[in-house]
Amino acid sequence: VEGRSIHRELLLTCCTGNPSDALHTFLLKQTSVQQLLRLERGLMQALEYANLVVSTRLQVSAQHLITILHEMHACAGWAHKFKSIGLDPAPLKTLMVQAQDLNRLGEHLLIECSQARGFVRTLFQ
Repeated sequence: VEGRSIHRELLLTCCTGNPSDALHTFLLKQTSVQQLLRLERGLMQALEYANLVVSTRLQVSAQHLITILHEMHACAGWAHKFKSIGLDPAPLKTLMVQAQDLNRLGEHLLIECSQARGFVRTLFQ
């Protein structure tokens, strides 16, 4: 497809599992076995790194944030004690929902990375 870089084509293929005709032709006719092996290795390393970052940092941080926000929300329920320092349940509830959404997106990204690794393996066989 005109206007797309080979990097974009590879990313799209990793995400969908379906290489475009142009990418398929490029991989078959323009690359050596060694280049394909390096490309496969590089893509797999990138996907593994994304998996590592999400599972060891992003999800851990999101879960910690959710716990803290729940504790703050519980405190905000005691208006006579905590209203004076600005704890308001409504914005905290919004933040809790957003933190839970972040955690769900991390889970979704892990699933997508796993599927993309399968697509890469299939693509380079």
